[in-house]
Amino acid sequence: MPVPEPTKRSGISRLADLVLVPQERVAGVFPIVLPLLKPALDWSGECGAAALQDRLLSGIYRLWLCHEGAGPIAAAVTEIVTTIRGPVCVLVLCGGSERHKWMGLLDEIETWAAMQGCKELRIYGRPGWTRVLPDYQVERVVLTKDLT
Repeated sequence: MPVPEPTKRSGISRLADLVLVPQERVAGVFPIVLPLLKPALDWSGECGAAALQDRLLSGIYRLWLCHEGAGPIAAAVTEIVTTIRGPVCVLVLCGGSERHKWMGLLDEIETWAAMQGCKELRIYGRPGWTRVLPDYQVERVVLTKDLT
């Protein structure tokens, strides 16, 4: 089997395939991808599984599925938001196993976002992602204080 060509992202190889799940298939795929996204969903604290499903079914969020052969190994969720600088694609959630097989696929989301007219791709995630994505810059810091 030939070795996949490295992507532009620091030589990370493509060892899996990425698909944007068609809107009409989201309901059937959601139960399969929820376990992949659950750790990121719990960490973010932004919404629960039901709200995530509602946003995906309504088209507010878009669902990406990374698979190796027939089995899913990762999933991602994006949202296009309108800002004063123009449309921005936000990578809302991402999770899965065997990261070395799918990290290079971020390029495909970047290309799709650019084709949608987005001016940038933003990632809201754990601070550790800065080590994995050196071509992304830290632009904002989120400070929180528990008021309970």
